[in-house]
This record gives sequence, structure tokens and C-alpha cells, in this order.
Amino acid sequence: MPTIEQRLLEEEHILQFDVIITKEELLSEVQDEIKKIARGGKIKGFRPGHAPTEMVRSMYGESILRQTFQNKLEEALKNFEQSEKSHPVIGPPLLTDQKSAIPTPKLKNLPDEYRIPFEVGLYPETIKGISPEDEYEMILVDIPDEVAAKDLADIAQRYGTEKEVTDAAALKDTLEVELVELDGDQPKEGGWRQESFLALSENLPEEILNALVGRSPNDVVRVRLAALLEAGTTNEYRRLLRLSDEEREATFSDWFEVTIRRIFRHEPAEMTEAFFQEHFGEGVRTEQEALAAIKRATQRFYEGFVADDLVHNVLKRLQDLNDIPWPHRYMRALFIERHEKSPDEDPKEYEAFLDWHKRFFFINHLRKLTNAYPSDEEIVKEIVDRAYVQLSRFGLEHMLNSFVSRMVKDPESVEDARTALIVRKVAASLPSVVTVRERHMAMEEVDKQIQEMRARKAPRLDEDQQVPEAEMSSALAAESTPDAVEPAEAP
Repeated sequence: MPTIEQRLLEEEHILQFDVIITKEELLSEVQDEIKKIARGGKIKGFRPGHAPTEMVRSMYGESILRQTFQNKLEEALKNFEQSEKSHPVIGPPLLTDQKSAIPTPKLKNLPDEYRIPFEVGLYPETIKGISPEDEYEMILVDIPDEVAAKDLADIAQRYGTEKEVTDAAALKDTLEVELVELDGDQPKEGGWRQESFLALSENLPEEILNALVGRSPNDVVRVRLAALLEAGTTNEYRRLLRLSDEEREATFSDWFEVTIRRIFRHEPAEMTEAFFQEHFGEGVRTEQEALAAIKRATQRFYEGFVADDLVHNVLKRLQDLNDIPWPHRYMRALFIERHEKSPDEDPKEYEAFLDWHKRFFFINHLRKLTNAYPSDEEIVKEIVDRAYVQLSRFGLEHMLNSFVSRMVKDPESVEDARTALIVRKVAASLPSVVTVRERHMAMEEVDKQIQEMRARKAPRLDEDQQVPEAEMSSALAAESTPDAVEPAEAP
């Protein structure tokens, strides 16, 4: 097995090492491979297993030697990258002398050993800004009592019962109506007639609500239904008139005669102890406990943003506090390898290249400090939770298992889930290494900041894809990207 000899150039922030491959280990493996081919290979003119080893050596020896040399070099570099834990390495090993080439061994005049010199650039061992004396703020979202009360009322309304009423129509009632197209004040000859239902929601145009709210069964009202089209609610207009696909482009008069046949009202569920336990868990028995549970759930809704904000601010301060003593010889060589041009040809891109590596260093430093490495099981759970939120908005919870199965096979979905988990894990553990104080913020202000944060998000960042403006949370996922995450049963 190749050996490695290291030497640290502290002032240059570079770790150099030689990969040493000896003549004996090369010839030993070459000879073994030649014997293997001689025993089982098909050589023209000889029965299998009867070819002379010298002939096999003459035919294949050089190519076997080159492949053996390459395999041992790759093995040594892989072992170095996996075992080097004492120094924060910036990137992959590069040849110390970029003008030299890796030697091509030959069986004739094979030297006693090969020494191939490599070097890696090093980040600093310590950084400022991560200690109990360093203080950061974490947002605590203030959930007003009235918001929780409205959510509770909506839940009660959603799980209530619908019944027919005989009093005047009110907002949120549903009307069973008969629609007759008008020509002036009279029913239009051959005009549209239809029985339908109309929900008196706040989304209806004001003139339609004014015409119908307060009316009673059997009342006949002239209503300008064209207001639905003017408000941009074309689908609601077509649904109300019950138009088929073939009738979607038909045109009608602006005015209709609307006869109210019946009025249905959705009564909210009674808030009993059984209701609270069913919808909030067995530990919730009173309205106050339900309101507290809603506030906790709303806080969880904001936890992703809260974590993003905290980690973003920590990273920004680390960048401001710490100047990286770059190993410029190594960084310039790495830039040339990745961009196929000299830093002198594009100084701005080289500065962006350094800036990316600086942010990447701080990100991974935080990950290691907080052990923010989500398991596959945690990633799948995150995907399940996200899928449930998306599907429940449309009443499609029954599709959860098939939806999740597709998402866990989508690399972008997996990386989005991983990034969110990493940020939350870092944020959750930061109070153990720095001082974190709560900063109260109103929901309206938080919602505004969420929109701003979404606006500045950038595509996911790979380690080989140097995008200087990439968002902090995108780069968090760059270290490890599994090929797939096994699906799990959705709860």
C-alpha cells in the first residue's frame, strides 16, 4: 500500500505531502495480474491457461503496470482525503508543481520508488464569532390572541354541520337558486335557464353580495352576474351557470333573474371537550388549551424562517469578523483547474471564487460544531411533512403515499428537504455554543421578511459550481448528496 509523508508550511497555509509508491509493490501486483491472465486468459495460439507468462508480460505488462500505478495513486489520494482530520482542508489535492506531470512508469528501468508531490490549501484553525461571549438574536414570533381565536373559529366552522334555514341570507350561507337570463326586464327568449348553488363568500363582487345578502327563500332578485367576469372569477361564473366544456365560450346577457329556492347555513361545531380532544389531541380539553395549541402550531409554521434568519445573521457576522489568510498559490491553481483560465484574466471572478470558499468554510464549520447532518429517515419525514401540507390545502391527503414516493426520488426535493433540516439543526444547537437572545416580532413584520427572503433565494449550490451570489442555506447541502433516499411509509 502506498505511504504518505506530510510537511506543513504554516506561513503559507499549505499542507504538502508525497505519495510514495515503491517498485516492489508495483511489480508484485503486476506479476500477480500477469499470472492470472496466463491461467485464465485467451491468448491466440495457446489453449486457455497454457500461455507462457513471459509472453503475457510482453503483451500486457506495460498496460497492467500503468493501471496498477494509477490505482495505487488514486487509493492514496482517497485515503488522504478520508483520513486528514487534523487540518481544515480547502479543496482536493493538486500537484505541487503544476507544470510537472504525473510520471508514466515503464517496466524497463523502473525506479526503486516514485514520489509524487501534492499540496492542499488550509483554512484557519480557529475563527472569531463562535463563543459564549458572542451574542446573536433569534426571532420569536408574537401570535396575537385574535389570530388564534380566528383559526379556532375556522376549525369549528370547517367541522360543523350544514342545515337549511328560513331566515334572511347572510355572508357564508349557500343559496340554492334558479337563474334566468334577462333581456331588459323580461326573460330572454331562448335564454339560459339553470338551477345552481351560490356560496355567499367574501370573494364575490360587492354588488352581487349586496343584491343577495338579506334576501329570503322565494325572493326574486335581478343580479348582474357579469360582475363575476369583470372581477376575474371566470371559473366561478362558469361553475354557477353550469357550463359544459362545449359551452365555455358562450356569451350571455349581463343581467339574470335569480330566484332563491333554499338557504343553507353551515353551523360551527360545538366546542366541547370531545371536540378539542379530537382536533388537538387528548391533552387539550378547554378553549384556552386549544388556543395555546394553535399558537404553538403557528410558531412551528414559522420555525423554518426563524432558523434561516438566525443562521444567516451568524454567517454574515462571521464573514465580517474573519479575514481568511488565503494560500494563494494553491487557490490560483484550483481556480485554473476549475475555470480553465488564470485569475489574472478575470480578477472579479477570482474574488467571487474566494468569497464562495469563505462562506462555504463558515457553513461547514457551523455544521461540524452543531453536528447538523440529517439522517435519511429525517429527510424522508421532512418530505412527508411538506407533502402533507401541500396536499391538505386541496383535500388530496389520500394521495400522500404516491406523492411522497415520487418526491424522494427527485434530487431537488431531497436537497430542499436536506437544506431545511440542516438549517434547523444548526439553529437549534447554536445556543450551546453562542449566546442567543429572543427578539419579539409581530406576524405582519415576519410575513414581510419571509417575502424578502424568498426574493433573494438562489439555486442550489454544488461544490463544483462556483456561484458567488448563492444563498447561504443553498450551500449548506453541498457537502453530501446521496443518490437516493429510500421511501418510507407515510403516516
